[in-house]
Amino acid sequence: MLAFVARRIESDPVLLLAAARDGYRSALTDAGLPERRLTGLDDATAGALLDAAAPGLALAVRSRVLREAGGNPLALLELPAALGQSEDDPALPGGLALTERLERAFAARVSELPAATRLVLLVAALSDADSIGEILEAAAVVAGSPLDLDAAEPAAEAALIDLDLQTLRFRHPLIRSAVAQSAGLADRRRVHEALADVLQDRDRRVWHRAALLTGEHEDVARELEAAGARARQRGAGAVAVTALRRAAELGEPASRSRRLLTAAGLAVELGRPDVVVPLLREVRRLDLGELDRARVTLGRGDRPDAPTRRRRALQVADIRRGTRR
Repeated sequence: MLAFVARRIESDPVLLLAAARDGYRSALTDAGLPERRLTGLDDATAGALLDAAAPGLALAVRSRVLREAGGNPLALLELPAALGQSEDDPALPGGLALTERLERAFAARVSELPAATRLVLLVAALSDADSIGEILEAAAVVAGSPLDLDAAEPAAEAALIDLDLQTLRFRHPLIRSAVAQSAGLADRRRVHEALADVLQDRDRRVWHRAALLTGEHEDVARELEAAGARARQRGAGAVAVTALRRAAELGEPASRSRRLLTAAGLAVELGRPDVVVPLLREVRRLDLGELDRARVTLGRGDRPDAPTRRRRALQVADIRRGTRR
């Protein structure tokens, strides 16, 4: 009916304005009407909108929001609010939490897909790579039966993903976040376990082993610490900080302060005081020895002057040698 009307009001003082999402075809979208395709905001406009909506964001956080929003105006307005609601440090690597409004906007289309397709999307959302082979293999472990490209096709037809014989990529970063956030805890845990089973790379495998774990798991903590050391060697300092922090959460209490202080030291090297401060705040809650107390004092952001910093550094060195000047 709308297509019929639209084709016949061209010379009348009547305007028909309709919107259709990507991947949606109907008689209206096929009616040959004038069309304007909307895209994301350009970088400069997106930055201006974000600065107006949330002035004063730390540089690293601002960059992360711009990257995750992908030029989407709603995301640029909502993501800073989500950062304020999250208990996690937004400056550290990891997915940004979505507000309820953003989650509804991006997850609604996923809920309409077949169960097998939703499972494939959840595996892709929680995976740290876009290999379709890995994704389908892990999804098959969860499903208990083989899956092939046909399981992902409905998501490609809905324009949620770009799919080929080698890769599966989300069309927008926040589709990935919405898929992961809207899934239940048990489903996410099963997917992480499946990914840990099928992956060959030891560093990727341990991240999935550590996901959603609670309580003390010193074996996993040691693997994370080793993965962090390898990340530091290849220049991925932020990944090393996150690995050490997660290792501190899962490891034995006796190693907690050492791991957190090492993470704080790496964050200092990265020039990230916004990461150092919460790490030292966590350390100060612990029962510290003399060496760790001196290291916390040395690492605090309220040091008054360079001579004091040198005195603190000497104090740490003396304690390490077991002597006092």
